[in-house]
Amino acid sequence: MKVVCAWCGKDMGEKEPLDDPSVTHGICQECYHKQRSEPAKEDNGAWWVESGQLHVDIPQLLKNCGLPYTEANKDRAVNMVLLVVAKDLPRTPTVVLSKESEN
Repeated sequence: MKVVCAWCGKDMGEKEPLDDPSVTHGICQECYHKQRSEPAKEDNGAWWVESGQLHVDIPQLLKNCGLPYTEANKDRAVNMVLLVVAKDLPRTPTVVLSKESEN
C-alpha cells in the first residue's frame, strides 16, 4: 500500500500489505512541523480549528482528494483523519466530523 502526504502529496513509502496497490494518506514530517508552527487555517475548506476543536468536512476532503462521495470513501476518510490525529499529533484535540453530503 502506497503512503502519500495528504497535505503536499509527497511519497512517504509503503506499508503493509505490500501487495495492495491502493493509496493511503498520512502527514510527512515537513508538513507536520509546518502545520504545528503556523496558526490553524482552512485547507480548501476541508478542515479548520475553532475553539480548540478540529473540524473536518468529509465531503470537501474527499472532493479535494479527487474521490467520489461514497460510504466506503467516507469511512476511509474518517479513519484517515482519526489515524493522523492519534498518530501524528502530540496531543489529541476534539475532532468534529461533518459527514453530510453536499450532493
